[in-house]
Amino acid sequence: MPHSLRGSSLRSRLALAHAAGAHHPALVKAHGSLYKSACENRSGILSPAPPSPTPPLLLRMAQITFRINPKPTYSERMTDARSELRRLIKEQLCAITHDNTATMSWSRRSYMKNVVTRYRVRIEGWPLSEVPFRNLSDVPNLGKLELLLQGWKEGRIRFCQITEEQYLAMIHDPAPWIGPATDDAEGDE
Repeated sequence: MPHSLRGSSLRSRLALAHAAGAHHPALVKAHGSLYKSACENRSGILSPAPPSPTPPLLLRMAQITFRINPKPTYSERMTDARSELRRLIKEQLCAITHDNTATMSWSRRSYMKNVVTRYRVRIEGWPLSEVPFRNLSDVPNLGKLELLLQGWKEGRIRFCQITEEQYLAMIHDPAPWIGPATDDAEGDE
């Protein structure tokens, strides 16, 4: 960025972009009325667009202000995967329990009380050897979240109704379904 633009406001940078002909739809979308007001002359009339800018100026503006054709970052992809997983899990829990207010609990104690005991359902097919049963916010990487997401979508991981006998066995030892007890697994959701 030229030295003369350092510390300048977004409005003045947008006005400069307009003067250079940077009428890119993403600028208008990202900054809406601010972009329009930066481009108006003193009489309030939108000034005509000058000839198209040279690509370097537009790219320099894009790097400062926004991403053109954004590719989701790793963090955004993790957030999206978690959101979709939570949606699928809630949707399937509500469907199997016939309770639209049913919610998933992730701590060992809360899961046993609020899901298994209350509804007599449990998760089957969770890949415990690859992803410990825990809150999705604590799953450490995208690969593991995608493994869970694919499992839920394909039905390899699912909620199942359990009989009274299965319930009693799970109360006695839930480890085959949710893994062994650990100190951090007992925490809050």
